[in-house]
Amino acid sequence: MGGERAGYGKQIVVTLAQQLQAKYGSCFDYPNVTRMIKFATRFPDVQIIVPLTQQLSWSHFIALLPIKSDEAFMFYAGDAAVRHLSKRELRKQISRKVFERKEIANSQLAEATSVPFNMFKDPYLLDVLGLKDNYLEADLEKAILSDLESFILEFGHGFTFADRQKRMTMDGDDFTLDLLFYHRILKRLIAIELKIGKIAQTFLREALENGKADGEEVSLMLTKDYSKKIFGLDYPLLVPTDESCDSIRYYAKPLIICGSQYRLCSQWFEVPANNDRPFLLAWLDGHGVKI
Repeated sequence: MGGERAGYGKQIVVTLAQQLQAKYGSCFDYPNVTRMIKFATRFPDVQIIVPLTQQLSWSHFIALLPIKSDEAFMFYAGDAAVRHLSKRELRKQISRKVFERKEIANSQLAEATSVPFNMFKDPYLLDVLGLKDNYLEADLEKAILSDLESFILEFGHGFTFADRQKRMTMDGDDFTLDLLFYHRILKRLIAIELKIGKIAQTFLREALENGKADGEEVSLMLTKDYSKKIFGLDYPLLVPTDESCDSIRYYAKPLIICGSQYRLCSQWFEVPANNDRPFLLAWLDGHGVKI
């Protein structure tokens, strides 16, 4: 009976689509009517949906329908409406998991913070800048400045470029900030330091490929605990290229160790306060690598 009812229900939709097409045109074909029914069933509260329908096209909603989480659906819909995103731009935001990355950033905010939710993402994806592997900090800064539109689209609504290589004094110490932005919503300056693990991408990569670590240590580098203890990382230093991993946490270019291919963790921050540099330098020095 279940199969018969399903077949009967489908035939009703087919007939309805034919009638609507005859009266209103081809946009009411069977696939579209099916999407409309799915949409109306999922969001029966017209008071929530009507404002969005005044700002978004049906093509936007088609792009949104596959999203399973209602919270994510409303986030992407609201973001597209506020920023007047095209259907193509909306699909790009969804594919790049903007909502999920904002959720990670939100979870790291302190309870007493004055920073609103959904202001930042973790991590940021800068592949939109078209840089290849092993680029330098200067290359990244140049790419950001030459394509500010893509960079700000990734960073989010409200950022305005203010200055580069800005000299500032804080607590009596002089600093040179790589990039300085002003956030119109937060009404605050946002300083950006570009640290991309240059030592890891050169000296550490070469050391591993040249056999500075034996087989036992390479096996340990595949574990999170060892990588945290020895390198201060929150992820395994190495993952085999034939295993799934969080690709945004690893360099795309593989390295070869004893005939096997691995991907190297990219989550390096060469700032003494984060302790990544001392860990890395200590390991290199202990394995006879001089910088």
